Amino acid sequence: MVGGAGSSRRAGLRTVLAAIYIAVNAVLVYFSIELGPDAPDWQLWSALPAALASGSVYDIEHGSIWFAWSPIMAPIMAAIALVGYWPWVAAHAVSVLALRDWRLIVLTLTSWAFWFDTAQGNTLTFCFVAGVLALRGHRSATFGYLAMTLLMPRPLMLPLAAWLLWQRREIRLPFVGLFVGHAVIVAASGDGQAWAESMLTYGGQPWTLGPTALLGAWWLVAGVPLAGLLTLRGHLGWAGLAVSPYVLPQYLLWLLFEMPQSRTARAAFTQSTHERSAQMPNDFEVTHAGGRHTPP
Repeated sequence: MVGGAGSSRRAGLRTVLAAIYIAVNAVLVYFSIELGPDAPDWQLWSALPAALASGSVYDIEHGSIWFAWSPIMAPIMAAIALVGYWPWVAAHAVSVLALRDWRLIVLTLTSWAFWFDTAQGNTLTFCFVAGVLALRGHRSATFGYLAMTLLMPRPLMLPLAAWLLWQRREIRLPFVGLFVGHAVIVAASGDGQAWAESMLTYGGQPWTLGPTALLGAWWLVAGVPLAGLLTLRGHLGWAGLAVSPYVLPQYLLWLLFEMPQSRTARAAFTQSTHERSAQMPNDFEVTHAGGRHTPP
């Protein structure tokens, strides 16, 4: 009876917290979705086709934002702008279904972070979905996440990328190839320096939340070591936020990496990875005549 009462109280508390979560987010969602195609990010993508034609991708600016991604992303986002705003919005919603966990899907679809990203026409939703699937061990999602980290670099994404490379030895060499290939293409484009300058001067302050709203980049004095500690402890959502010099509303999606279902899946995958590694011969063992011999 005592156990049943405790379970009922926990279930009731979860219900109350879920109701508060949805209510708070609902108010904020309304102010996000009313932006529509006039959202600053979407207006920036819409300017890319003309900027590509004139070779001035890193010169365009809309309000307080400008293009700060890899030169490879410029034609991709220009093509998406030509397809249209509403199909891009639909793609955001459909991508969330790939999470395949109804609790995480509901939490995502009822979050301000998701709708802010969607309304802006940005891409962090796709990074989040790929990140969750990567934590479950999906190889294609893992490389998708790492590729997006190179193409659309955000400090927010680095702890998870580092964690994946740390935990999974088999992806390290392919990632090196991916990194080198991307660097070669960027160098060949002639926009490498312009991209670097754009990234270094990007701020995003008008929308920033949390400690960075008060401290700006000074927050990183504490944020970087804190992010390292959180990454080692497996708190990849908090680590991403800690290492960011600015925290935009859509960045709050990273808090969903701290949900129990995300942490459970990550722990199970990490354990299975370590078990497979333990069964493999290390560099000091050789297999000979059907057995192992360890050199002195």
